Amino acid sequence: SELTKGDDIDVRLSEKTLVVITRDKFSKLESGNPKAEAVLVDQGEIFVKWRADLFAHVTEGQAIAEMRKNTGVKREVRSPNSGILLARQTRLVEGDPAELLEDGHLAVVGKLPSMTWRENESPVIVEPGMYFQKWLRSGGDPIQKGDCIALVRSRDGGRDIQVLAPRTGLIRSWQQHLQHGMDISALMEGNVLAVVGKVSPLQAVDVGQAPVRIPPGNDWIFKGWKASKGNAV
Repeated sequence: SELTKGDDIDVRLSEKTLVVITRDKFSKLESGNPKAEAVLVDQGEIFVKWRADLFAHVTEGQAIAEMRKNTGVKREVRSPNSGILLARQTRLVEGDPAELLEDGHLAVVGKLPSMTWRENESPVIVEPGMYFQKWLRSGGDPIQKGDCIALVRSRDGGRDIQVLAPRTGLIRSWQQHLQHGMDISALMEGNVLAVVGKVSPLQAVDVGQAPVRIPPGNDWIFKGWKASKGNAV
């Protein structure tokens, strides 16, 4: 039976363990790219530290983490291939045992997943053989057709090449983890840097809600809000 206030510990317990705490295992990592490869560790090892940041470009054989045996001998965990560190067990702290990892899954390395788009959206495409330089716009930004949203450079070097928006709208999604100098073809599935579309429609879902619609006709230009979200109107 459970201990109650005033119980004599020496009389009630055969040894001094009050409770047993169980930690849930860390699930297998999801990267969004089924072609990506898992980085595994052995049972009986203990986590020491990370040697590569999340979404960093890593090469085959590069150390991405450090583990140690119960004997104190340390081992570098190396990437099985070249790519992006797409996912890692971020909840691990020094001293955690490998037994916490489901099937030993420590991290995932592979290409950035390809982008998808709907019928009313447009992909922003780059030519093969380009190296990423920098973003000039980011996810959620409103853009006009022909706006430059990113800069890339060919393998031959030379000047930066502008990546232009194919239409007016919003940047609905983008390969935000691309970094300066990355070989796009080698580190990204497909050749779509971003997707441009319209704002998703608002839905009146609760009783008492009613949509406020733009008057009929075209060529309306938004000037600004007269009320903030949550205001009584």
